[in-house]
Amino acid sequence: MKVSAFFHYFDNLIFNGTPFIKETREQVFQRVIGKLLADKDAQSLRSWGNVRSVYMNNLFFAGQMSYITRPLGFDYGPIPFVGSRTSICQGDMWEEEGRIESFAPSWRFISDMTNDTFYSILPGGPSGRRFSGLYNNEVDKWLNVEYKEIVAK
Repeated sequence: MKVSAFFHYFDNLIFNGTPFIKETREQVFQRVIGKLLADKDAQSLRSWGNVRSVYMNNLFFAGQMSYITRPLGFDYGPIPFVGSRTSICQGDMWEEEGRIESFAPSWRFISDMTNDTFYSILPGGPSGRRFSGLYNNEVDKWLNVEYKEIVAK
């Protein structure tokens, strides 16, 4: 069983407390973070995105032969992986049979049912053909949380 299956126990301890710990949640966080950062230089700390990043791999090559596919633009990245199972932008990374697996929300869709306009963005682009100008033309918009406005007629 994966460790992520046990996160709810930690969530319960953090948010509901326990009679075995006499400190408040804030006191525990301050103490633990203080110990973690006590002998660290601020310049040596890496951001979450530098520690955990992913590639959008071409489906056909599935991340294989990355020494060829990445320079030729089949794969896009590295992209900082924002979040984990316990954060708002949920996702997860793990190693399975020697390769890194991941999942995260990708398609974004916003709609107000009182009108005919909706907003959407997909990671990548509308074409699956690498040498099309539409292959990954929307990745930057997706990363910057920009949307396309679409009006249904």
